[in-house]
Amino acid sequence: MHGGNFNMKDSKRSETGNQRLWIFLKKNIIIIGLLLFVTCHLSLAFGQEYEAEIRKLREIIAQDSTNLDAAFQLGNYLAWDGRHEEALEVFQGILVKEPKYKDAEIGIARVYAWKGDQENAIKKYQEILSKHPDNYEAYQGLGLLMLWNNDFEKGIDYFKEALAINSDDIVSVKGIGRAYLGRGDRRKAEEYFTRAQILEIKKTPLPLILALVGGGVLLMLVFLFWIRFRSRRRKKEILRLELKILRYALFLYHQQTSRFPLALENLPEEKWRPPGEREETPYLEGIRQGDRGFLIDPFGKRYWYNPDTGGVYSTTKGCEEW
Repeated sequence: MHGGNFNMKDSKRSETGNQRLWIFLKKNIIIIGLLLFVTCHLSLAFGQEYEAEIRKLREIIAQDSTNLDAAFQLGNYLAWDGRHEEALEVFQGILVKEPKYKDAEIGIARVYAWKGDQENAIKKYQEILSKHPDNYEAYQGLGLLMLWNNDFEKGIDYFKEALAINSDDIVSVKGIGRAYLGRGDRRKAEEYFTRAQILEIKKTPLPLILALVGGGVLLMLVFLFWIRFRSRRRKKEILRLELKILRYALFLYHQQTSRFPLALENLPEEKWRPPGEREETPYLEGIRQGDRGFLIDPFGKRYWYNPDTGGVYSTTKGCEEW
């Protein structure tokens, strides 16, 4: 018996949860749709941007096959687009033409890491360090691989090696923060994340900073407008309910006394006894009163009232005909 009641309660609780979810989706359908549209649009935009850059770089290389910097950028775009084998082929081709092109070696190691071949990625980074012990990007790459494997101690060591060579390496500073976070040391993690933010600000050009600040202000204004819109809509819903309550109270008052009150403000003061009840109750409760005692709507405007007809209306703009 108890088990049956428990299942029924669970079922009702589940139904209530589903109803709340459905109400939330209906109320926020426009925002959710907009977010999905923006996400899809950005994904397509980045894919199209990569393809456009790849096409442009191939044209440059076709005209000048000795342009290794263009080839290096081509390898990067191919890797970012998930075309790892093509990227490896481009980076390896650079090294055939110029074995001392260190960035191409780093590119190969990164592609191995991104495609999930950690063994070859580690070997490549170590090979780079054996030839170029001052290559901070190799230490950085090894630190990231250690993070992926939750080997936080080794990760911190590699990132610190990178920072000993290049103290402005933001990736390594963030990497140490992530490693400390993985170890559960939130204080140390916050320290390094703050350092990373300072480095990012220092490296950001002033025009970009101003543009970001302007964009942030614009987003804040949009957000405040949305909050105001939601708040106004909610107040309108409350206003409709209050008008129903007021009109019912006036109807009840007229039914009991065969007349309407001289002022709305009398309704909370005067009482009546419902059938079968011993205690009297006010004709009206729950409507806010202003500083002068007038009944006011959710927007702070006084309710308009005609004592001859019992008509009551809101004076808020846009709601006068309700």
